[in-house]
Amino acid sequence: MKAFCRYFCYFFLLSLSLKAMDVAQLKEIFSHHYLKGDFSLDRVDVNLPIPMRFEGVFEIKNNQLFVQVRTPLQMNLRLDSTGVFYQTTGDYQRFNGEFDSALFNMAINFDLLSLGQYFSIRPNGDEKYWTVQLVPRQNMGISVIEIDGDSFIKSVFVKEANGSSNTLRLSSIKFLD
Repeated sequence: MKAFCRYFCYFFLLSLSLKAMDVAQLKEIFSHHYLKGDFSLDRVDVNLPIPMRFEGVFEIKNNQLFVQVRTPLQMNLRLDSTGVFYQTTGDYQRFNGEFDSALFNMAINFDLLSLGQYFSIRPNGDEKYWTVQLVPRQNMGISVIEIDGDSFIKSVFVKEANGSSNTLRLSSIKFLD
């Protein structure tokens, strides 16, 4: 569960910060401070015999990310600049795993210049179909992040340094502000 929360936070937020190839188009998404949609996350862990699939909904509002995991378990996650919190029943509890609040703030506020300090950003394509490859400049436990889409992000593939991988698919994105 620790790995799920940690990597989900990083690549989910980074993926939302990369809407299209042009910087003006990239910034357009963050003129919206309230958006939501559906997600599915497939995780292949080198230490587990079968892949895991998580599905649910997400919402970004007021510099906070809310994630409601519906399957295979039910859990709510809340991420903000103070950390990661989870709720299975009752009140939210603080997740005591690694969390980079600076990286969270850069991604949720679309600070491309600062994200470039963490990642080598390699875009390709045009607004009809594009890909972006992010290669960490420092050891983050991630080898590469590959993002693709058209008018919005369709999928994010994350290869971890240990050989595990995650594929995030986003759908039904709605801007509500």
